[in-house]
Amino acid sequence: QARCFCGIRKQLPSCHADHRLQLPKPKNCDKKHYSNTIIYTFMLKQIVNGRILTPQGWISGGSVIYDDSRILEVRNNSYLVSEATEVIDAKGMTVAPGGVEIHIHGGGGRDFMEGTEDAFREAIKAHMMHGTTSIFPTLSSSTIPMIEAAAETCTKLMQEPDSPVLGLHLEGHYLNMRK
Repeated sequence: QARCFCGIRKQLPSCHADHRLQLPKPKNCDKKHYSNTIIYTFMLKQIVNGRILTPQGWISGGSVIYDDSRILEVRNNSYLVSEATEVIDAKGMTVAPGGVEIHIHGGGGRDFMEGTEDAFREAIKAHMMHGTTSIFPTLSSSTIPMIEAAAETCTKLMQEPDSPVLGLHLEGHYLNMRK
């Protein structure tokens, strides 16, 4: 899914000021009326007056510009962007990207080994409330049917749009069928 913000052409070199993006015609498309111009709308938000953690260090009094789910730009000032539909004043508080949980067995009193959609959703919800933005549920060594049930649930959740579940972490030394 392409994103478009005029101030950040370096991320989308084909971006035009009117927020149009030229995309190549898919190889399997035989329609003569195919249009390769897509117009994107987005809800641009800006967090201002924050103490921002970046890979290069801290920025005080800076701002973060983002859309639905992606950080588009981090600035060392709090000048407002005219395209922003919402401005959030951090009032000097810390602004940091969300965490990616790569090894977690559950949360909120639930375990991923339960294998149910309800258990997965409750555990994921507990982590999302505390700053996790993406998660790799971890499955412990167990019976093959339990692992298969949990893996099936994980696969189902991964296929949902904007799912925080990015993959599955299988743990244990009992996965070798010859031993």
